[in-house]
Amino acid sequence: MKDRIEGSFTEPDLWRGGFYELEIVPRIGSSEQVCALLSALWSFPALDGCYFRDDCDLAQQHRRQPCENGPEGHLYGLATLPDKGQVVCGSYTMSDAGEGTSPPAYWVSFYFPLGALSQIFSVGAYPFGSMNGVPDWRLQ
Repeated sequence: MKDRIEGSFTEPDLWRGGFYELEIVPRIGSSEQVCALLSALWSFPALDGCYFRDDCDLAQQHRRQPCENGPEGHLYGLATLPDKGQVVCGSYTMSDAGEGTSPPAYWVSFYFPLGALSQIFSVGAYPFGSMNGVPDWRLQ
């Protein structure tokens, strides 16, 4: 198991300021397949997770399996960034039951809170204001 950042996981400023996220809109039509996608995501070696709470230190939580409580909701963890240490991260899923001829749709988002990224990168007021320096941290 990786060394964890104890005590700082719950600092409110880490989880504030918006998110830098990757939204995945898979071409799948079932919650089981969304769970498989979440399992693949959270099994990535640079991620320590997933956990159900962002308001409780990791030492007080047990690691959980994605979809343990169903496919929807938030999951939290730590990501190890090359040469930068660890930063909090999370994922969430959304679904739309579909109407009429529209099939059900699912979204999976993986994100880094900008408050956490700002402790290791100069994120400025991203995505508002000057974009000077933005490529520097986005390409890391």
